[in-house]
Amino acid sequence: MTIVSVALNGAFSSAILAPSIIKSSTCEARDDLFTIERMNELLPLEAGQIHQQILCKQTNMLTTSFHTTTLRKVWMMENANLWVTLDYYSDENGNQRAYISSEPFVYLLAPFLFALCLSTWGQTPGKRLLGLIVSSEDVGRPSLPSALKREIFKGSIFLILALLQVYTMFTANSLDLEEAAKLVQSMSAELEHFSFGDMLTFDLVLCLAGLWLLFGSFIIWRGQTYWDRFANLKTDLY
Repeated sequence: MTIVSVALNGAFSSAILAPSIIKSSTCEARDDLFTIERMNELLPLEAGQIHQQILCKQTNMLTTSFHTTTLRKVWMMENANLWVTLDYYSDENGNQRAYISSEPFVYLLAPFLFALCLSTWGQTPGKRLLGLIVSSEDVGRPSLPSALKREIFKGSIFLILALLQVYTMFTANSLDLEEAAKLVQSMSAELEHFSFGDMLTFDLVLCLAGLWLLFGSFIIWRGQTYWDRFANLKTDLY
């Protein structure tokens, strides 16, 4: 029963933590954001290629909203659609603007909040709902360093992705459109040499990361999940 409860808590809390659960986005194709001349300056066309302009409005956590603009050149090769895409934060008219999303900071802050709950009460709200308690064999409630070690290890995938998102966000805000267009075109040229094996390896890493996060609580070794064992803690029914 303890194993089932721990597993449900892990899968349920990791899904609810993701702000994307309550994130909505609406997009529309446009042809009036940039002139043909401006599009050709940013993304020069070759034979058989066409331009696309897409404006999206995204609402996060039912409160904050922002626009993104996608400029793209698309072509066919061996029955497959290929494209080079330039995405950036914008206003409703496609003009570039700076935007700082709160989403990655939620992921970065969550392990510290959860660790504080565990060191204070031995439970997070989700664990209390499921009748679980985290404890140390020596001193009862986990110490803050042990709880923090557990939560950082458990949420390591989220933390890595959040740090990458923060880096990407600040980099995107610091680039102007001309620099960004040159960057994506140089990256697309490098990706032409990206082998199928490389893509398969990348997809496999992402799948393993998802399994780690969603199903790690189902893996019990000597009565402990591996993040409990990593921090020398245990999770039981109370």
